[in-house]
Amino acid sequence: MKNFFFTIDVEVDKSADWSISKNATFNSIIYGLDEILIPLLKKYKIKSTFFISPEVLDDLNCQHILLKNQSENIEFATHLHAEFINPERLLFPNNMSNKYADKFQTEYPPEIEYLKLQNLTDNFYKIFKYYPLSFRAGRYAIREKTLEYLSDLKYKIDCSSTPGLKWKNNNNIINYSNIDNKIQFYKFKNKDLISVPISIQKKFKNFNYFYKIYEKNFYKNTLYNKLFLKFLGYEWLRPAYKKNYNLVRYLEKINQENYIMTMHSNEITVNTSPYTKTKEDQIKLIKCLEDLFIYINKKNINSLMLKDMIKIYNIL
Repeated sequence: MKNFFFTIDVEVDKSADWSISKNATFNSIIYGLDEILIPLLKKYKIKSTFFISPEVLDDLNCQHILLKNQSENIEFATHLHAEFINPERLLFPNNMSNKYADKFQTEYPPEIEYLKLQNLTDNFYKIFKYYPLSFRAGRYAIREKTLEYLSDLKYKIDCSSTPGLKWKNNNNIINYSNIDNKIQFYKFKNKDLISVPISIQKKFKNFNYFYKIYEKNFYKNTLYNKLFLKFLGYEWLRPAYKKNYNLVRYLEKINQENYIMTMHSNEITVNTSPYTKTKEDQIKLIKCLEDLFIYINKKNINSLMLKDMIKIYNIL
């Protein structure tokens, strides 16, 4: 039996260049989640995991939307963009307009990273009155020490790794080049924690070789981009990304036990992300999701929350 996990990073609205929207709005949550996405998930009985970023937990209107939509089919979890939380907080409601939240949490000293995770977890508890079980790092940036910290804070699931990909920010590198789509099992002080990768597959088996050439010699070569990159690279189980509006094709093409889909809350509404720029884009996105949900139900694929893995894999 195959399993499908709908996961979404819940964040402040963004602009076309991923900077925070002018006036730091939350329309994609207050309108997009509440009136478009959550009703769609309910219609097709799709379970979901919402990874909530600190700036969203700080906003009273967002708190109201999330609290009123609590249900047995929605798992609320945490998502750390480190600029939004102490210690060493950089972005606040009155200064984050048009700024970037792109710093890796692993750029901070380990003791600061731990305190940020702890404060995020405590903030979550203050609102929902229970502790989260699942976590995703902002910009997918974790290190092994992060997993140890999560276990100490009573998390059971991390969903940050992006198979095959390498991320760079400042002098920090997060390298998932040797990670595949298999779940990784860890134990810290006799407590289990699992790492569940986002569903990403190579388009071409020799991609890594060509990618190295591309990085060194072809980075600014427009002709190369047009001719080759459509055949190289990676496929994500992710709507709108690189105009990929056919997620059913991913499930038909790639055989996995667990399909982990991801997207951002700000993709749902128009002009709140780099992806959904027009009403037509929004219509394509919603149809893409509907087609996927219909396919999942038709094929009797299990729709689950990430925390359901605790029972599946007997996580202690």
